[in-house]
Amino acid sequence: MVLSTNKKFTNKTFARALFAVAACTALRFLFPSYDDYYDDDDSRDAFSRRQLAQQQANDVQTGNSSGGNAMPHEEVVVVQDHNNQAMMDRLKETQDLWLRGGYLYDHHSGQIGRSNAWGREDELKAAAQAHAALDEKFQIEQRERKYEPFTICDRHANVGSAEDEKQTCPEITQDIPLMLIEGSSCHGRTGNNLIEFLHAIQQARDNHVQLGIMRDSWAISLLTKMWMADYIADGDDDGFVSLFENAFCVKIFHSTSELEGWDYAPLDTKLLLHYGGLVKASLPEYMADQERYIRTLFRHINTGTKRDKGGRPVNDMCSGIKALFGSEEEDQVSNSEQPYSVIHSRSLAREGDSGIRMLQPVSLRSGCDRVGALEMKPDYVKSILAPLGMMKYPIVFITDGQNKEILDRLLADPDLGPMIRLAPSQETWIGGDLTLAVMSNVFIGNPASTFTGFIAKARVALGFGHNYLFRARDENGKWRTTCGDHCVYDKTIMRHHA
Repeated sequence: MVLSTNKKFTNKTFARALFAVAACTALRFLFPSYDDYYDDDDSRDAFSRRQLAQQQANDVQTGNSSGGNAMPHEEVVVVQDHNNQAMMDRLKETQDLWLRGGYLYDHHSGQIGRSNAWGREDELKAAAQAHAALDEKFQIEQRERKYEPFTICDRHANVGSAEDEKQTCPEITQDIPLMLIEGSSCHGRTGNNLIEFLHAIQQARDNHVQLGIMRDSWAISLLTKMWMADYIADGDDDGFVSLFENAFCVKIFHSTSELEGWDYAPLDTKLLLHYGGLVKASLPEYMADQERYIRTLFRHINTGTKRDKGGRPVNDMCSGIKALFGSEEEDQVSNSEQPYSVIHSRSLAREGDSGIRMLQPVSLRSGCDRVGALEMKPDYVKSILAPLGMMKYPIVFITDGQNKEILDRLLADPDLGPMIRLAPSQETWIGGDLTLAVMSNVFIGNPASTFTGFIAKARVALGFGHNYLFRARDENGKWRTTCGDHCVYDKTIMRHHA
């Protein structure tokens, strides 16, 4: 970590920074990230092996797979019946947002029964109350029709309005030390990078310093590929800079000459990823801040009609949803009313048993099965979808393509196979997959994946439950949830990925 020589940053703040480096390094040694197992070239494209999954779909059509007659990338026939609303209501009534319980192995008794709340019952209660208050406010405003509804790709979010949430940012001055995001290289894949950005904001808040971001840094490049590029007009990004600075309470620097006179310390992205285990804020505070930032991003998704500062066209975040379910322009009801589920298969299979190694720490802290979310076997998926009445609706499969057997098994299942869908290859990209998953009615993912983690965090921030990451069999062999949707924000469960 390179620090400036200004004395303000080399005393107490410098000590904090050194402690953070040491602690993050220790966490990284004890709880390695799955991205530590991949080289830089591989980490550039989160789904660089999507073509393998698409080939599996093609094999099914040509009879080269055991997947029966399922045709996963054919046009989806939209299900529109009078039971859709009843199903939606049932989903709202069966959410497990705040579930915790005796799902851990107790070495003294030799049985399952130890609580996975890890002594944070008071924080969990406070976080639940804060969420309930926000939901009640939203319900009142919704009944009174006081605002324009918050929609993403023509689908309604379950919290807030289309307007940005108001916050007052403190003035950013040279009198207070500043942490700086700089450089074009970053650590890991898109899921990691998104969490690293959010962690940078939190680390600055926790240490009572300011956050600066270089305009040409990896963070701005990453975010504008998916969000806020619509505010960059003909190469002039003044509107974007103003929006970004006010939304996240940061300062954007356009050149190193602008840093003259500032007391700053560049941030290491590997250490940023692991900051989740060091967060000082309480769970209610952390969730409130992180959710607000995520909602801000999704209020400004890229629509594919603009270009970035370099003149390059940006993709449409709604491309996957439009490709599978149409758009409002094409069909006034199909997109917004079509129920569907998403499975994110992140097998972590490239390095042999690394998937199990990555999931095991989460399993020990949450009580989830050690391999269930890695294997995504049909009985695991059906244990989630069948009780919810979601087996008759499309099941969208997004994957890293590392383990083709996962898709093969699902396609071969007589119940799941006919409902499996893949987005057309020409519409497949990280942002389209992300939005498909975030706006689904049910999401099934692997908690060892940071991409799954960001999707689940975004869904909670947008008011969506039914995020199935933590599952285990009970004493009767039936699958059950062991940790509620909020657990993706809790450092006692997710450690550095929180």
